[in-house]
Order: sequence, then C-alpha cells, then structure tokens
Amino acid sequence: MTACAPECTGGMHGGKMGRGGPGRFGGPRGGMMMEKQADANNDGAVTQAEFIAAALKRFDAQDTNHDGKVTKEERAAARKAHMDERKARWETKKADKKAAN
Repeated sequence: MTACAPECTGGMHGGKMGRGGPGRFGGPRGGMMMEKQADANNDGAVTQAEFIAAALKRFDAQDTNHDGKVTKEERAAARKAHMDERKARWETKKADKKAAN
C-alpha cells in the first residue's frame, strides 16, 4: 500500500475545497497549474525528471541566500512576492477592462 500525501486527498483541510473555491488552500487548481508548469515538453504528461526539475526550480527561487535551506522567512517572502505579482496582474487587467469601456 502506498501512503498518500495530503495533496492527493484534497489538501490539508479534510478533502474540502479551501476558502474561496478551487485553487485556494488545497483545491484542485494548484495541482493542475503545477502540472502545466512542470510539463517541460508539453506532451500532456509529467515525467519524474520534469517533476523533480520543477520542484528544484521552486526551491532554488525560494532559497534566496543559497544555503540549501528554505527558512520560514524566505518562504514568507516568496509568498508575498507571488501575491504581489498576482495583485499587480489583477490591477492591470482591471484597468485594461475599465479603459476598454
């Protein structure tokens, strides 16, 4: 029998969708996005090598001092940067939509 991580069973919240629907706090969208990003040759499948390469890329991006560890502070900074990027894209999209009307 193979053990399954929380991601396999719907996330860390008992298999329920996270607050705000799919893609938040363990919903299914996050896994699909990871799969799309990891599929380096766009063949619709993620090999072990592609999966590991994507995971290492994410780790290296968060390990800002390159000491081989991701601290709570580095993780928090990476999350904030990601959220800031998402907010900027959303604001740009909102402004473009307003300008088009």
